[in-house]
Amino acid sequence: MIEKLNEYYINNITGTTQIVTLSEEISCGVFSTVDDFSQEMPANATTKIDFPADGVYQVYVDGVDQGIAIYQKDLFESMIVFISAALCGPNGNCSTLPNCKGENYDYLNNAISKVLLYTSVYNPEYNVAVTTALEKIRCSSITVYERMLKKEKYLGVSSADELLQIELGHFYLELYSAAKANTAPGDYVEFDSIWDYDNISYCIQKLGIMDCSTPAPLPGKAHTVTLTVAPTSIGLGTSNTITATYRFVANDDVFVAVLDTNIPNVGIGKMDGNQYVENIANQTTAKAYYITYSYTRGGMNYQNTVTASTVAYAPQWFGGESTDNDFDEGGVAYVSSIKANISVQPVYKNNSNGTSSNTNTTNKYIWWITTAPIKFYIGAFEILSGPWSNSCDPNSYAIISKAVNTIMEDGVSTQTLYYYRTCPLQNLVDQTLVYELKQ
Repeated sequence: MIEKLNEYYINNITGTTQIVTLSEEISCGVFSTVDDFSQEMPANATTKIDFPADGVYQVYVDGVDQGIAIYQKDLFESMIVFISAALCGPNGNCSTLPNCKGENYDYLNNAISKVLLYTSVYNPEYNVAVTTALEKIRCSSITVYERMLKKEKYLGVSSADELLQIELGHFYLELYSAAKANTAPGDYVEFDSIWDYDNISYCIQKLGIMDCSTPAPLPGKAHTVTLTVAPTSIGLGTSNTITATYRFVANDDVFVAVLDTNIPNVGIGKMDGNQYVENIANQTTAKAYYITYSYTRGGMNYQNTVTASTVAYAPQWFGGESTDNDFDEGGVAYVSSIKANISVQPVYKNNSNGTSSNTNTTNKYIWWITTAPIKFYIGAFEILSGPWSNSCDPNSYAIISKAVNTIMEDGVSTQTLYYYRTCPLQNLVDQTLVYELKQ
């Protein structure tokens, strides 16, 4: 998967059509399948992924995990529009037309808020850029701040607009420079266009914030760092060993130190161009693994962070048989208890679609426990599930359901799971009951 100019692309070299599916992050580290998204990738072609909206996505090709994509194109475009309006004035740069009628004219706060959100979404990619911007803001805002203090002393009030413009200008320039450093030279023209650089840089220069010419690139070849982890998906609450593979190649830079990391045994001695592998035991939840390091280039000191992440999926059971009529123990359920009292092993995956088949079930309930609400089908016919009840009316629902906060095997991690159970005990003499489950 390749990121280019705020879009993501996948190169299909298999010779056959492949299918892209997505899971979206719905809370930190928790992903849910994006319903009704399925994109074909023609054979022997590069395809742009058509994400349905801004978000953090796990991307799959024919069910194989391709990694995480942070897609924030709408946020980026809105941020650039409001930076332009805040620094250049609204004429010709309105977020709506004509003439911004009926709009809130607080472009500065709107732009600053989106800059902060944008950098946080991509954290830690822009850490160095933000630090550099803060250093420049401190040095270039002294005179403006002194004028503000005088106004407050004699008038009791002052405007922060000029100070906000200085801050916004520096943030824009540093974010622009950091993003351009990761862009291929052949894409510079389009890159400058989507960042509205010619217009905004002229306005920054006109406001007297700083010389806005693009700084000359540092001499020499920049270092490269790769960091990957495997597996990229684990069972939530289960004990896993994560294998982290990394390589630091200095080229014309000089590595100085490892400043922070949550990967064992990483140190300056291993930043020598060779590939290293570290095993991280007893991992039970989704995690971002990182290495923060410092280096010098052209006589300047820098630091950077590389990351690689795992996602964790809660357990699910499809068509398990049990004599237990409830796993809810006073408003909470335990995975350890379910595993000990149900006939099938848990499944860990990014969606709740599936099938179940039960034959000759004798005096037992059939259970389905999922991470998302599901519907039951026999062929084209939907079998409705009803509210939870232990007293089953034969003329009522065949399946009952409820949501229960569930404690994983590690005794710490929790997630709300959806519990479905046949209402009466099942006695399938020489019968097979097959359901298709759709999220």
